Amino acid sequence: MSAKRAVVLTVFMLFTMFAVVVGIGASSGGESSVSSADIYGISSLQ
Repeated sequence: MSAKRAVVLTVFMLFTMFAVVVGIGASSGGESSVSSADIYGISSLQ
C-alpha cells in the first residue's frame, strides 16, 4: 500500500510541476490561461 501511495504522490508532484509550467506559459499567451486555471482547479480538488 505504501509503495502505491508513493507512486501516486510522485505523479501528483509531477502534475503540479506541469501546472506551474503551463501557468508560466499562460502569462505570455491569453488562450492558455483558461486551461491552466482548470489544471489548478483540478489539483486543488485532489
